[in-house]
Amino acid sequence: MRQVSWPLALWVPAAVLILSLGRVVPAGAAFEALEVDPRARALGGAATGVDLGWLSAWHNPAALSVNDGIDFGVTTMEPHGESSIKFRSAGFSARLPGKLGGFGLGFRRLATEFQDEALDQQNTITLSHGFQLHKDVSTAVAFGYALNLYNEEFGTSVNGIDPGSASTIGLDLAARVTVRNRTSAGFIVRNINNPTIGDVDVEELPRRVTGGIAYYPYPDVLTTFDLDTELGSKPRFRGGAEFEFVEWLALRTGIATDPGLFTAGLGVGFRGFRLDYGFSTGPGPLDDSHQIGLSLSPSALDGGEE
Repeated sequence: MRQVSWPLALWVPAAVLILSLGRVVPAGAAFEALEVDPRARALGGAATGVDLGWLSAWHNPAALSVNDGIDFGVTTMEPHGESSIKFRSAGFSARLPGKLGGFGLGFRRLATEFQDEALDQQNTITLSHGFQLHKDVSTAVAFGYALNLYNEEFGTSVNGIDPGSASTIGLDLAARVTVRNRTSAGFIVRNINNPTIGDVDVEELPRRVTGGIAYYPYPDVLTTFDLDTELGSKPRFRGGAEFEFVEWLALRTGIATDPGLFTAGLGVGFRGFRLDYGFSTGPGPLDDSHQIGLSLSPSALDGGEE
């Protein structure tokens, strides 16, 4: 079970990391929000109304309702350039038969390491499902949900003491409305069941409400805006734009508030392969973050539309 304190052998390096990185370090608070998708990062985090393929499992499960075939991939990042912190994700999504929509399965791992010792590991397994409630020639309404299995595990100290681990389950609910394939409004409530983790050192996991709009003024131009609120914190405004100059290249940029961030990135696609890069400035004294993702849609390998 999750204990109140760590052995002294782990406290010294952990304290150094906590002081230097603040809320980014897993030890500071359990399962802090980090952008899983480099495309979403490049858009300032404003992706609730955007179809992100397999990564919609985390950003808005309702978008899985428009899945066409199979989509899977991986992402990697060292937040703020800290080699001691690793953030990895992998997952896939697929279309279900008939009107059942689509589902996604994903895994995330955020780990803080020191001298090859994992001080803290936060692992999340997510099962998501999205399906359409209504569709006509101009409008589509979809609903989605995600079950998240959270597990936090502390590393064993040099003298063999095991600080323990803990697990819990969180529920996300989401919705998406699309009008004339040009405007999409998304909404998601994270950890709506108010999950807590730990027996001795009990901690509430963050509850967040995010709403956003994505608009395509032209087929190759995307503008998107989100309002993100964590319970008990100030709302965050996020906005971004994407420009597809040629069929295989898209450039992205965005901003976010509280803390103020500038973001940018690009996406390169060839047939079914997609390589995405996202960049965000570091708040205050923290360094910039760079994230990379590789995705594959097998149905597009023969040159069909992704």
